[in-house]
Amino acid sequence: MAQNKLISNGAVAALVFGLMALGNAGSTLYLPALIEISEQMGATSGQLQLTLACYLLSYGGSQFFYGPLSDAFGRKKILLIGISIFLVGTLISALSVNIEMLMLGRFIEGLGMGSANTAGYAIIRDVYQGTALSKVFSYASVFVGMTPIVAPFIGGLLVEHINWQSCFYALFLIVLLLLLLVKFKLYETNKHVNPSSFKLSNVLSNYCLLISSRIYMGSVLATSFAFAAVIVVNNMMPFLITKQFDLTPTSYGLMTIFTGSGYFLGAYASGFLAVKFGRSFTIFYGCAIQLLVIIISLLRGYDDLGLIEIILTFGAFLHGVGIVVPTATGGSMEPFPKISGSESALLGVFMYSFSAIFSAICSHVPNSSLCYTMALLAMLFLLTLGANLMVKFSKKKSGV
Repeated sequence: MAQNKLISNGAVAALVFGLMALGNAGSTLYLPALIEISEQMGATSGQLQLTLACYLLSYGGSQFFYGPLSDAFGRKKILLIGISIFLVGTLISALSVNIEMLMLGRFIEGLGMGSANTAGYAIIRDVYQGTALSKVFSYASVFVGMTPIVAPFIGGLLVEHINWQSCFYALFLIVLLLLLLVKFKLYETNKHVNPSSFKLSNVLSNYCLLISSRIYMGSVLATSFAFAAVIVVNNMMPFLITKQFDLTPTSYGLMTIFTGSGYFLGAYASGFLAVKFGRSFTIFYGCAIQLLVIIISLLRGYDDLGLIEIILTFGAFLHGVGIVVPTATGGSMEPFPKISGSESALLGVFMYSFSAIFSAICSHVPNSSLCYTMALLAMLFLLTLGANLMVKFSKKKSGV
């Protein structure tokens, strides 16, 4: 292996974190600009929320192919191709003159960046094992989960002081830098490169193996439903608080810092909790926090909450979600190390497909209704809890 390559596991993980985080930043960096885009393009709030759904749908669906491709031809090649596609979509988004062009750009962005999520999780699985894997996934989730929450603050500054297009140009430049680092510094981590992995029969066989595993699928579903809750919060917050409390784009972005801190603390703590108490207990603990927030909000009255109470409510709920996401992710990436590309691909497909579905649902929810938003979060909490119960009972039955 060439000495001028980044060969430390920590450096590889940092680069992967950056790529995965930027993929999620792509989903929310422009959220503070939605009101301005709506006025400029004459688009409805529902159409604007669908731009996020377009991104998430292609982001998730593309991973179905990127996983087997990374198993067959290596992680690095797939990253280079996917990131290049993302850059094309970002330029189209920045140059958009109508909502249809913006939807197309967002779809192409997701189509390319799906490679970062799939190859990223697979690379981490390639270089870490055991308890170290759980800890690294907790760190990854801090970056990956925090980015879509914190990115609106940066987006708000760009929108307020430049224009909404600057969100996409800034994203383009940062991702271009990461592309160069991948090209010249990242080494190939896949030690089981096997071109036959992309044969249709093998692809289907691998996915059938994964889907038939109740332990794997339970972890995937728990991750997916919990992550969808983050997307629901991101999707609804601009319309819940920006107009109602007359916030500027920068002020709105600042509010996301406070809600995001809840997720950050949860994700950071999850690695230690999972090592000390086990994954199942840790996920139940995260779910218990979500349930407590829902009960308190219900007793208080959803639509009577002020700005500070809304921020505290979302922050506390995301704290519970932050505990669940990295813990369940680690559980989904352990069972089948020789097809970790397919493991991460199917995880990504479910994560972002469910997120796209709930984003589409959000486009039909009354924008000013906190009650409907909390109802969606309560539904996702129940689904997350059910998925973790499936893992727990499957492990008990198999004696794991």
